[in-house]
Amino acid sequence: MPVDPVSRTTYRPGELAQCDPWFPEADIPLGYGQSGRPPVLVMVSGYSRVIAARMLPSRTTGDLIDGHWRLLSAWGAVPKTLVWDNESGVGRGKLTAEFAAFAGLDTKIHLCRPRDPEAKGLVERANGYLETSFLPGRTFSGPGDFNTQLTAWLTIANRCVHRTLQTRPVERWEADRAGMLALPPVDPPAWWRLQTRIGRDHYIRVDTCDYSVHPAAIGCAVTVLCDNDEITVLAPSGEIVAQHPRCWARHQTYTDPDHAAAGKVRCTTNRPPAPRPPEQPTLTPARSSRSSNANWAPMTGCSRLSKAARAGRPAAAPHHHRPRRRHRASHRHHIGHRPQDRLPDRSGPRLPRAGNEGSGLAGCR
Repeated sequence: MPVDPVSRTTYRPGELAQCDPWFPEADIPLGYGQSGRPPVLVMVSGYSRVIAARMLPSRTTGDLIDGHWRLLSAWGAVPKTLVWDNESGVGRGKLTAEFAAFAGLDTKIHLCRPRDPEAKGLVERANGYLETSFLPGRTFSGPGDFNTQLTAWLTIANRCVHRTLQTRPVERWEADRAGMLALPPVDPPAWWRLQTRIGRDHYIRVDTCDYSVHPAAIGCAVTVLCDNDEITVLAPSGEIVAQHPRCWARHQTYTDPDHAAAGKVRCTTNRPPAPRPPEQPTLTPARSSRSSNANWAPMTGCSRLSKAARAGRPAAAPHHHRPRRRHRASHRHHIGHRPQDRLPDRSGPRLPRAGNEGSGLAGCR
């Protein structure tokens, strides 16, 4: 017998948490005159119905993993199963390599079937709750202000009586967290590392923005650590060669003044010498008169004597070649221009040929 789709689903403590991105209908200032609507990662625990949420720079895999880690760190535990709805950064039908490694926290990531919103109805209702209860009448100065206001509001919302449970989520939270897995001591930003080689312009690109690196790292393979708040670049020796705040605006360039000053010094000290101009050829004076030398022969670009002059013979007169007439195949082979193509005119009487007088053939056709 199939499962009744309207039956109530019950969860055990620490069994699972449903996750989904929420896109608030509010323009958030991102800096540099830009504004946007970044996604908000929302997590709802199945047993206690506790809601946790945080705004992220993007929906990419790295930002989703960092958002997961920050929310789970605030909980102090990890649910046994995380439910997702085929998000592109998580995986569609199959987990991405990064999220498969994130499941190494001993948790399981379950991907719902396509077009099955009832499989994660808890987080869908939480998104609607945030849209109608948190967002109206609020203004935000940036993503940080949005997260601050959202965290303060969720502290109050999780103390309200839940309509289905008829109890407060915070009253069931301790039992729920006791059934979860322990949080590992190693944070994901130390696991996910981007390896790249620094070019001569000593800049790296994360998402759509460029960040400067100290010129001492030019030509070296560096490690880039990126999270939602900061960009850190490590040299092969482990030394920090760049550290910038994460830019949420698009297509911007961050330049550290120390990196710019070191780059100018490097360009001044390591500048190659200017190339020497090419030497001008020495010109020899021309002879006084060509007619005075009987053995002179015309030679292009050379003042040496001809072979005849070296052999003691008088030079031959210059031979001028007649230009060869071009063959016009179209004129010669065109129909009507050949002699055999010219037909005789038979409109009038035929004249007698010479030597045929009196032979009786005159006037015959």
